[in-house]
Parts: sequence; structure tokens; C-alpha cells
Amino acid sequence: MQVFDQTQQGLAGVLNQGRSPFHQGGSAKSRRARLQLMLSRYQMLRGKRPPDNPLPAGERVDTRKHTRHFLRPETRHVEALIADPSKEGFRRFERQYLTTIANRFEQDRGPFDALAARASEANVFLGCSCPTSWNSDVRHCHTTLALRFMKKKYPRLRVRMPFGVPMHAAVKRTSG
Repeated sequence: MQVFDQTQQGLAGVLNQGRSPFHQGGSAKSRRARLQLMLSRYQMLRGKRPPDNPLPAGERVDTRKHTRHFLRPETRHVEALIADPSKEGFRRFERQYLTTIANRFEQDRGPFDALAARASEANVFLGCSCPTSWNSDVRHCHTTLALRFMKKKYPRLRVRMPFGVPMHAAVKRTSG
């Protein structure tokens, strides 16, 4: 597996001869192979994994709150969600998290571009501990929100959502 140094290569270093990593050229066989590559999520576990829950094949990236990853949530936002795991608590977390990563994207989109490029060349999985005892719903995990964000910013990127989670969140309309 190739490791990308974002600070040395930047987006230009991961692009293939000036072509977008989402370029559709090449043989039908190579296009089919690219379709199998994706960005997704996985659950990080302590200790030995159960046989029915193996590690995914590909690059696994820890994006939990205590890391320095650009898709990590802010610790204070996670702590607020743990304190109030209600629907309204999650909506507040969702707004805060999406604002945080949108600001990071605006300040420096290089790491986002590099992740999208890597996910077009190999399977990349965003890791988090969810589902957990306090958050049993993977739809309420920051990685699910991050996948939607990446798909919105990179429409040609193949993103696989967790089973049963729609790509686009339903927008609840209110009358009045």
C-alpha cells in the first residue's frame, strides 16, 4: 500500500500526470476495477475482533476525536452529544460537526483532496468506535456525516454508506 505524505506531495503529487483521480479513461477492465474502490467507514474495536466482524481490506484511518485527523470531531461537541444523545442533541452535533469540517475544508482543502484521491486508488475506511453503548445508532456517528460531506464535495467519488444508512439525510420540512 502506498503511503501519501500530504505535506510533501499535496494534491498535485497524488494526481496522475495532471489528470483528475476520477478520470474515466483506460480500458473497460480498468474502469470496472476503479468502481470497486471506495471510501467507507468501519468500527474500531479494542481487543480481538469477532470472526464475523473482520477488519476491512484497505487503508484504515482513525478519525476519532482524540486524533489530529482533519475529519475528527471536536472533543467538546462529542462530550455534549454524550451528555444529550437525544434527537435534538444529535441535530446540534450534526450542525456543529458539519460546520467544523466545512471550515477546515475552506481553510485547507488539500487533505480532503488527498483523501479523495487515495480512495479513488484504494479502499479507504474511516474508523470510529461507534456503535457504542451510548450511541448504538451508526447514523449518529461523525463518520457517516463525513462520508456524506465527502460525497457532496467529490460527486464522482464512490462512497459506501453503512448498511441501512441513506446517502442523503432526509430533510424534514415544517409547515408554517
